[in-house]
Formats: sequence, structure tokens, C-alpha cells
Amino acid sequence: MTCDIAIRYDPAQGCCDLVYEGHGWQLDTTPATPMLVAIVAHRRANADDTVPNPVASPLAPASLVARGGWPGDALDSQGRRTGSRLWLLSRAKATEQTRQLAGAYAGEGLEQVENDRGIAIALKAAWSNLKPPGGKYLILTALAGETAVQVQQAIGT
Repeated sequence: MTCDIAIRYDPAQGCCDLVYEGHGWQLDTTPATPMLVAIVAHRRANADDTVPNPVASPLAPASLVARGGWPGDALDSQGRRTGSRLWLLSRAKATEQTRQLAGAYAGEGLEQVENDRGIAIALKAAWSNLKPPGGKYLILTALAGETAVQVQQAIGT
């Protein structure tokens, strides 16, 4: 049985935290934790992607860190990338094309979970009625059997 340290999504903060209850870390035998990681972790941008806010660091050249990426990818012997490229849409306009692109980006990360776990994951991307200053929220819902994960992503803020 596959088991992960559980993480919980906090929609108010727009991030995930490890779950520590009682005297130890909670374990998760469902696909919820890897599905959350697949959606919210920042996958490295492709060479032809437009990066919304290039990151500058005194410790590394901008060309190294501008495309982001999850640091754990360096440890994957198969060269796979973890997460999604949803972060690239932070300054996009709230259009149907953006919604479809968000679904495709989230699907990239979820595909790895499907392959690793041997499960099928259904994904839905829909606009929310909530409006942060200057933008909208996209609600991404991933469903694998009885396990559902829902994440809200700010677009255009």
C-alpha cells in the first residue's frame, strides 16, 4: 500500500501544510496528497513559456531560477517534473482559453499521479464567483474514485 505524509489545502491562504496531529505526522493512503502536490507545486516552466514575474536572486543567476521548478525534481532519476504550470497564469486574463489552459497545466501534473498509482483522475476547471482584487478564482477539482481534491487558483491578480 502506498502511503504519503498527509498534506491539507488551506483555501484561505492558498497553500498546503503538512498535517501533524497528536503525537506525529498523519499518513495518507489515499491519492489526495499526491493530487494536491501535482496541482499546487510549481512545475518548471518550459523554455517557450512566458514567465509572469521573473525571479532574481543574489545566490543564483536569473536564467537559472526564472523558470521556477520544484527542487525535488533534481533527485528524480527518470527526469520527470513534479507539479503544474498553473503559476504561469497568475497574470492571465479570466477567459475561456485561460480556463482550458489551466486544466491542461493541472492535467500535466495529475498524469504522473495516474501513472504512478495506476488510477484514473477526472479534472474539472471552473470559474468561481469569488473575485480577489484585480482578478478571479479558478476552481480546480480532481476526482479519483472516492477521493476528491479542490484547489482555488487566483488568476489575473
